[in-house]
Amino acid sequence: MGANLIAFRYVFLFLVVRFRVSEATDYNHLLAGDILKNGEKLTEGNYNLIMQPDCNLVLYQENPYEEIWSTRTNGMGNMCEAALTTDGNFVINDQNGTLIAETATNKTGTFYVFVLQRNRDVVLYSHAIWSSVTNIDKQSSGSNNQAIQLRNRGWLKGLMLLVACICALLF
Repeated sequence: MGANLIAFRYVFLFLVVRFRVSEATDYNHLLAGDILKNGEKLTEGNYNLIMQPDCNLVLYQENPYEEIWSTRTNGMGNMCEAALTTDGNFVINDQNGTLIAETATNKTGTFYVFVLQRNRDVVLYSHAIWSSVTNIDKQSSGSNNQAIQLRNRGWLKGLMLLVACICALLF
C-alpha cells in the first residue's frame, strides 16, 4: 500500500507541474497565487480585463468598444502587476513591489478565485467576497454564483485542485 501511495503522489505532482498555468492571458480567472502581469488580460466573451502599463486595471467591452470599469489607479506607478494572494487579497503592486491598491479581502475564506464572468462582473470568490458591481444581469452580483468557466485545460486544472484538496485532508 505504501508504494502505491508514493507512486500516486509522484504522478499527481507531475500532473500539477505539467498543467500549471504560468500566464493568465487565455483565461477568465486567477487562482490564489496567480499574477496578471503588465499588458496581460483576462477574457470572457466580449469583455477584457487588462492590466495596463500605467497601473490601471480596466474592464473593456470590445464591441462596441467601451471602458466599463477601472481601479482608477492610473499614474500611481509603472509596470504594475495584479495578483490574487494566497490569503485572498487582490492587490496591484508597482514594479518595485509597492502596494498601489487592494481589496482588503485577505483571510475571508479558504480557497480563492478572481473571475471575469460572462455577465461582465468581476468577482472575487471564496464565497462572493468582493465585486466590481458591473453585472449586467438583473440579479445582485453577490447572489449571482455563476459557474466559473475554465478554458482549454481548465477542467483538468479544476479536477487537480479538487484532488489536491482531498489529498491534503487525507495525507
